[in-house]
Order: sequence, then C-alpha cells, then structure tokens
Amino acid sequence: NAWIIRRVRAPSAKLRSAFEAACVAEGAAGYVSRAGGGDRLVMGGDAKVDLAKLPKQVRVRLLAVQYDALVARLERGDALELEFDVEHHFTPGPVPCFNVVADLRGSEFPDEYVIAGGHLDSWDGAEGAQDNGTGVATTLEAARLIAASGVKPRRTIRFVLFGGEEQGLFGSEFHVREHAAELARTSVVLVHDGGGTVLRGISATEPMAADFARVFAPLARSDTRFPFEVRVLPGVEGLPNSGDSDHAPFIQAGVPGFFWTQSEEGYEHVHHTQFDTYETVDADELRQSARVVAIAALGFADLDHLVDRTEMEPLPRRRMGVRLDGTKLASLTSDGRAAEAGLLAGDVVLAVDGVAVASQTQVGDELQRGGPLKVLRVQRGADVQEVTLDFTDAPGEAERAARARRKAE
Repeated sequence: NAWIIRRVRAPSAKLRSAFEAACVAEGAAGYVSRAGGGDRLVMGGDAKVDLAKLPKQVRVRLLAVQYDALVARLERGDALELEFDVEHHFTPGPVPCFNVVADLRGSEFPDEYVIAGGHLDSWDGAEGAQDNGTGVATTLEAARLIAASGVKPRRTIRFVLFGGEEQGLFGSEFHVREHAAELARTSVVLVHDGGGTVLRGISATEPMAADFARVFAPLARSDTRFPFEVRVLPGVEGLPNSGDSDHAPFIQAGVPGFFWTQSEEGYEHVHHTQFDTYETVDADELRQSARVVAIAALGFADLDHLVDRTEMEPLPRRRMGVRLDGTKLASLTSDGRAAEAGLLAGDVVLAVDGVAVASQTQVGDELQRGGPLKVLRVQRGADVQEVTLDFTDAPGEAERAARARRKAE
C-alpha cells in the first residue's frame, strides 16, 4: 500500500516494466511523478479505452516545481503527508457527442455549400477558451454578422460546431460520411482551431489564387492593424493536410479544406493545459477573426463558381530529416536525406536552388518546387558549400512530376 515517487530520469523500459509488475504484485497504491511540461499540466487521452485492461495503479503527476520540492524534502528525511482527490470513474461507451449545425440558405445555389466552423469539445484542465472556445466564438459571431447585415448569400453557408474533435475528429468524419452526396457541391471548408491570435492568412493552390484574392480583397479595407495575406502554395503538392483538425476529413474526401494562418503566439503554453482560460484571449483580435470568417464565408458563397479543385489532393512533402531552427540545422535523423547528403548539425541553409532563404517556412517551400534534385547552399563555419539532396525515390514524386508536366502543358 505504498506510494512510489518516480525518478525524473527513468530506467530502461525493460527494468521499468519489471519494476511495475513487481509493484502490482506487492499491492503498491500508485505512483507520483513529475509532469514534463515545466509549469504546465498537459491534458490528453485515448477514446479507445479497454475497461478490462485499465492500469492497476493510480498515477499522479505534479508540476515540476511541486515535484522538485517534494523530492528535496524527502531527501532531507522530512515526514510528509500528501492528499490527492483521485476519485475517477470510467463509464462504458459509446458516449454520445453532437455536431451543432445551422444553415443560412443560399438565394441562387441553395444546394451548394460553404462550411465555416470550429469544435465544441475541450480538455478539462481549464476552460478550453482557446481550444476551441475561440473557434466556436468566431463561428457564431460570423453567423450573427452575416445575418444582421441582411445580405443574402448566393450559396448556402453552413455553420458547424463539430463534436468529438479531441477524441479523434469524430464529428467532422461523421459529417463527411453522412453528407457524402453534398461533398461535390461543397466549395470550401474553413476551420478555426488555432487559438486566440488573429486570423492573418490562408494558403491556396495556384488554380485557387484568383478567387482567393477576390474573396479576401475587402480585408485590405478592414482594420489596418491586422493585415491579411493569401499565400499561394509552392510547387504542385496540393493543399497541406496536417490531419489534426476538422478540415482534414474534408481534404481526404476531395473537398478544399483550410486551417487559418495565425501567429499562435503563446498558444503552445496554454494548449491542452491548466492555462487555457478566458483571460488569455485578446478580445480585439478575436473580433477581427470573426470578421475574417464572415468575409470569407460570404465571399466564397457569392463566387460565380465553386472553388477550383485541380490537383488539390496533398502530395507527401519533401522532407530533409532535420529539425530546423530558422534555417540552421539543429539536429538530423540518421536516415534522412540531409544526413545521406553529408549535411551536419549546425549547418545553415543559405539558398535552395539558387533562391535565398531566411526562414524555416522558406526552406520548406523551396524544397517543394521543381524537380527532385535540390541544390542547397549551406554555410559550415567559415566555409560555404553546395550539397545536393536527391528526392527521386521519395513517395509521391511520380505524381509530382506528372502534375508538373500537366501544368507546363
């Protein structure tokens, strides 16, 4: 019936497994460990829980400062008593979750759709204000703004608050599955799930660029404190699909889906933690984000045609197998393209195929352009040299080449 205070530096997996099995056999009460998020307690979970295979012991995670103070006192020989409320209950599923859907019916093309949305569910460490109260708020406010204006969109604007996003995109996958007959008539899907910083841009493929410029033109006359950029994606690799929010199932089904560009400053500190509270959201930035969603939804609804889907399906991105700090190679994987070409940690990428690069985004963009042989100019100490990365056998290169030929023709 003892509590085990876990080490910060864990032993090998084999030894740890044997130790935990022994603790179960001896009837240990549970473990107290140090959370890895510094001053954050990071929430998470798994929707696929087997109630027959629940852990045998309770695991309590402390903030780093709390854990360090506990260990210091134990090492001094202090007698301590700790108290935790750990009365948790597991309920057999499935647990119902819901999408909330509202249509602003189109005046000319009521059976064609523009979807704008966010997701309802949040982790329970705080209030879920940024993830995803902000996306819910901008969706609701965009709907209110358009309705209050009295403008009648040509297409139906569908506002959706998806359920079950944090558990595995359940709500958006359900919507795609249940509305399969409407997907060919769905122009775009706009998902706000990046926190409270202002929506400041969106990425489009080259065939989409003219329509996007037209839709977002009013933002140039909007609040000048918040400039907005339409970024035309490099090369022919299609729309990016991170797979981690509600736009992803739509892209997978062939519908143009978009995740807004935001600075996300401070977002990682609050994301899925006890800091995700209402006070962390800037009201002015959120109001502007709602205007952006409203302008976009109405603009796409009023186009003369659906957004161009030409080769929007994402191709695998060319990756060097490195972690970049700006344009500096902070670390490399042993089997990546960069390591194969002889690049080293500490090298700084100056240019890709003769195009100067000054940021991580620019390095990634230039890798996607052109053919599979990419010439990098890199600085190593005082020396500057050229290195060629060969992506010829990388996944998706045959389709990339075919798209490039069609584009040239």
